[in-house]
Amino acid sequence: MNAAVVGHFLSDLGNYDFLQRAFLAGSLVGVGAPLVGLYLVLRRLALIGDGLGHTALAGTAAAWLVGGQPLAGSVAAALAGAAGVEAVSRRMRGHDDAALAMLFYGALALAAILISLSPAGGQGLQAALFGSILTVSASDLVWIAAVVALTLVALAAMGRGLFLAAWDEEAARAEGWPVDRYRLALVLLTALTVAVGMRVVGVLLIAALLTLPAIGALLGARSFREARWAAATIGLLSVWLGIAASDVLNLAPGGTIVLAALLLTGLFTSVGRLRAGRA
Repeated sequence: MNAAVVGHFLSDLGNYDFLQRAFLAGSLVGVGAPLVGLYLVLRRLALIGDGLGHTALAGTAAAWLVGGQPLAGSVAAALAGAAGVEAVSRRMRGHDDAALAMLFYGALALAAILISLSPAGGQGLQAALFGSILTVSASDLVWIAAVVALTLVALAAMGRGLFLAAWDEEAARAEGWPVDRYRLALVLLTALTVAVGMRVVGVLLIAALLTLPAIGALLGARSFREARWAAATIGLLSVWLGIAASDVLNLAPGGTIVLAALLLTGLFTSVGRLRAGRA
């Protein structure tokens, strides 16, 4: 972006409240989602965001149907779905993909039915699928800030246990770590992240924001500690670049953010490989 483009965006950012809320909400999710995604990628659960996203969509549709708060509905449904998929996964140990498939298709079917019954469903469907970051309200921003703060505190408190459980579950069990608790905690944190992340990039793209920065960080960093900083940085820059480009070029914010994440992920991975080759 040249100076004129940057100046145009900064002018809009200073003049429009809705853009300021979008910038803050996106920044929060851009940092929180990739940090959760690191553990998902290590556990080979990169696609769990898709399944939980459809569960959150069902909760949003249910809230539309009864006239409730859509974001609250998505959070409640995503948490219920997370608990359900973890329970099924324990019974079908070693078949996490089957548990996710059950969640994915069941939640999608329920969401379709609830949307068809809700007068507001059709109007809000596109926003739910692809995000509506420019319509984030003050109350939405409070929800997002609270969830991201809780996520960061939980990751800081359980970081080592989550890492060990994700890296080598059997070894962690042998050392006496409560692996099942960490598994459940990770899935619940993912559910919360997906539920609030829907407002930024939508159901269809939240899994990308969870995993793309995490993949780039894990491939390009030299340690897990460095990967955490890298994932948060890639996520944050993706949101900033995506919102700026969407504002200046009049593009869909959700898709622009994810494309920025894809480009930055590729860039960081390439830099990491070059650095490793020189070592």
